[in-house]
Amino acid sequence: MNAPALAASAALLLALTAALALWAGWQARRAAVAGRLLSRMMVIAAASPAERVHRTAARGPARFGRASILGEKLRHSLEERMLQARVRLSPAAALGITAAMFACGALGAALTVGPGLWSVGAGACCTLLPLGYVNLRRRRRLVAFAAQLPYALDVIKAALQAGHPWARAVQTVAAEFAPPLGAEFATVVHQTQVGMPVPEALRELVHRVPAEEVRLLAVAVRVNSEVGSSLASIMGHLAELVRSRQRFAAQVRALTAQARFSAGVVALLPVLVLAALSLLEPGYAALLFSDPTGLQVLKAALALDLLALLVIARIISVRF
Repeated sequence: MNAPALAASAALLLALTAALALWAGWQARRAAVAGRLLSRMMVIAAASPAERVHRTAARGPARFGRASILGEKLRHSLEERMLQARVRLSPAAALGITAAMFACGALGAALTVGPGLWSVGAGACCTLLPLGYVNLRRRRRLVAFAAQLPYALDVIKAALQAGHPWARAVQTVAAEFAPPLGAEFATVVHQTQVGMPVPEALRELVHRVPAEEVRLLAVAVRVNSEVGSSLASIMGHLAELVRSRQRFAAQVRALTAQARFSAGVVALLPVLVLAALSLLEPGYAALLFSDPTGLQVLKAALALDLLALLVIARIISVRF
């Protein structure tokens, strides 16, 4: 590729990236307003996201067929994850950004190494970046919420023991705690103020924060509303249970630290050794990239390395 064509392609890539950034910012501002309106509409409808998807799927075969049902479920799954991560974008905007990232990655790889499978692979890797960002924000938000929850339950317990009603106790938590817990409990307060029952508001909280500790809170409040008991004592026992689960999770992380370090060594050591050989003795590693047999060996080594990572991840994963 000559210099003018390369410069034109680079300018096109930069223009596409700038247009993508401007469009994402515009969509984020629109989605911020739409998200607030949607939350109020969900309060009035009092229907969970799972129920809405089920109703859409029930109407789907007569209207659009199975492909439409699958697309609706995928759209809902993406929308739910973005809601849980507090990413202010619509699913259509997220899919557009993903497609643009694929185009940028493929075009960049085509400019550097030439068109072919490498450019497609680079575009696929860039496609995973927006999804990885959403998953990272979602995981961090769930961890932060779980860390704040025991202290919030202590505040609710103290307020109930002092004679305050449940609504006042939750308002205190919403006012005193920082996001994400304070913001989520403020949404619960708003939903109950417009007429949604407390168990239903907590069920919506479980959809926004799908943590096991939040499910325990929703179940405890629902059982208390049905059979009746001391809600303050329930909050106290639940706070101790949440702290016990978090201590056990910390112990599991400490006991599996060596295995996780071994997984990192297994993943990085072959790459580091190959890079060192390529720098110190280029002739040793040249055959791996130029000879067809060497390329097959590289593919087999990469597959075995990924298989080892999956096996180690399966061994050290503990569900409780």
